[in-house]
Amino acid sequence: MPGVPSNKACERCKKRHLKCDEARPKCQRCINAGVDCPGYVQTRKFIDQGAAVRRRYAPYHGEEASNRHHSPMGAPTHTLPGDPSSLNHDAAKHTMPSPGQFSSGVATAPASGLTLGIGQLVSHSPAGASSQASSPGASMQARHAIRTPDWAGREIDPTGMVSSDPVIGPEWNDVRSSSTSNHAFDNASYPNAVMAPRRSQASSHKGHTLHSPSQADENESIQDMYSDLISGSGYEESFLVRYYVEALAPWLDLSDPRKFFATHVPLRAKDDVALQYSITALAAKHLGRMKGVKITENTGLFTTPAILETYPDVSDSEWLHKATMYGYLAGQRLNTALSESYTAVSSSVVLKSPFETINDWLRNQSKNAPFDPQTQSALGKKLENSLAVSTILNLYKSMDEPAEKWHSHLSGVRPLFESIVSLYENMTPAPTSFSHGVIAAFCNFARQDYLSSFLNRIQTHLDPSDFKLWRFAGIPLDDEGNIGPTSDTFLLQEDLSFHSLAWLSCKVVNFLADSKKSSLQQLVRSPSSEGSEGSTPYPTTSTWLGLSFEYQTWVERLPESIRPCVRLEKPRNLSHPPETSPVPFPEIFYSLPSYAYAMQVCHFGRLALSLNRPTDAVTAPSTAFDRVQGYRELTKEVDYRCREIIGIALARPSSCARVYMTPLLFAVGQFLEAPEERQILVNLLRGIEADLGWETESKTRKLQTLWSHQ
Repeated sequence: MPGVPSNKACERCKKRHLKCDEARPKCQRCINAGVDCPGYVQTRKFIDQGAAVRRRYAPYHGEEASNRHHSPMGAPTHTLPGDPSSLNHDAAKHTMPSPGQFSSGVATAPASGLTLGIGQLVSHSPAGASSQASSPGASMQARHAIRTPDWAGREIDPTGMVSSDPVIGPEWNDVRSSSTSNHAFDNASYPNAVMAPRRSQASSHKGHTLHSPSQADENESIQDMYSDLISGSGYEESFLVRYYVEALAPWLDLSDPRKFFATHVPLRAKDDVALQYSITALAAKHLGRMKGVKITENTGLFTTPAILETYPDVSDSEWLHKATMYGYLAGQRLNTALSESYTAVSSSVVLKSPFETINDWLRNQSKNAPFDPQTQSALGKKLENSLAVSTILNLYKSMDEPAEKWHSHLSGVRPLFESIVSLYENMTPAPTSFSHGVIAAFCNFARQDYLSSFLNRIQTHLDPSDFKLWRFAGIPLDDEGNIGPTSDTFLLQEDLSFHSLAWLSCKVVNFLADSKKSSLQQLVRSPSSEGSEGSTPYPTTSTWLGLSFEYQTWVERLPESIRPCVRLEKPRNLSHPPETSPVPFPEIFYSLPSYAYAMQVCHFGRLALSLNRPTDAVTAPSTAFDRVQGYRELTKEVDYRCREIIGIALARPSSCARVYMTPLLFAVGQFLEAPEERQILVNLLRGIEADLGWETESKTRKLQTLWSHQ
């Protein structure tokens, strides 16, 4: 067959590690075994960037080739499931650029009438464009020895990336049997295994699926990009998983002492492909934000880093490009797993919010209630994995966006947890609280919910008046909304304090939203409609007093451990001259970052209450002296809370606490007047983005604009 290299074995012999006689059209070993020769695959390396491009050669079937025009779309009449030769050979010719085109750096345009696939969309992104300018030096040599992955060369559906391919991975319902699942990670911790077929029905469904030439061309372009992005040795994936565990999982485990996202999620990712891709997407995006520089606390001064701690030419790798592909695959795999069908998942479904996808799946599962214990256990684990994927992808989207936009990412979280509560109530026996993984995801959503809702001055998605939901989340609430002293879910008093503080923060943010809404209504209300009914009542003093007492009760119940272990008033840099003035804020250090963040949120909530106290005829100051005295007390309260919040930030707690400080620092920065104090706050915000890759520039610009008008 023209163009076929003579130094490559057929796919069957290569997989079995057998010596192939390389005969054409079929090798002798396949003939002796009585099977169709699957064909030959060539991995070609070019000078530019060491890109790995796969070329497929279908077996030459003699008289079958002359009758090929009788088969639909010119497809081969005999193919094996998942065999590379099942792709349209003519389409492969159209999408395969020549070596000259690669060396010249000019990409071939797709044929007329072809749709733009996801791989082409990624390549046209800013991250993809930057990959064309990367230096091919050391990276080409490092990647030249890495073979193209077996799973990267299989057929990929352009509309769903992996829709009905029977050789993609384990069925989600069979995810507990990890012996047959595929792991694309390192051989030591994530052994490579042959991907198991999903089901025989899936194979039969694929046999009746026809691909148009445009779809085949799109498949080839996606596979070429897939081979270029993802290495086959498992080294890249292992490196990203370790980086996630060390640097990013603590962000999600801030208020979870059992560390669900750092301990359970990486282990479950070995059997759950959606978790694999979500982890690698988050890690790759963060490395892209950090320009390839790792943040880790496990640095040795005199020891050599472990193999999994380094990546060749990491600063030049296209991490943002890889993150886009990994993120798309994570969303696609989540939709495929929860759809419970063998039909292709369209690209419009992949773009749907993970909350909507999980909620639709839960509604379908509720129809089968009640469940037996084995089914309940499987559903619980699948629900935890799905929520973990949505939590990681939510952090993936929030990393480079202003905090105000976090609220739009959580638009479907309320109906989702209402469905989860309904599912738990249908279980026998009915649990009294969510499982560990569900509570861990709930805490992350609640944290982002009240922070983003405060900046937007709107109601939180998670309603604090829904006592049933918060009881399932582990907070011991009575019918009147009072927090009990103990909890059956959280055995440690520290855990109960952290989670009850999230509930109090949601209540305060909703109080502020009601205050703003009532103030706007009073401004636009005409004098004739002042006595009309139906308007939103302004939050009363009793509501304000109730929230103040709840915060005071929370502080009084704090365990002894949640206290600063180091407090330095007016710190001074000893390397500076003695006449240098000290820092105007203290440095307050807590033993755990969760303690530091909890106290920041506590000061923030009490500051918000102090600034938004309702006025009425009874408590309002009666004389001018009383009003001035009230202003002085309020000023002292504001100064104290601002000093505490900034002092905790100046102590530089761990990254898991610093990443969520941006809305709090932005709030207190509006009350600073001295140029030195303002510069300290700007340095804190810019340091968070420089050290952690977390977006803070928008808040810095807003503060500077606000200060310029004062």
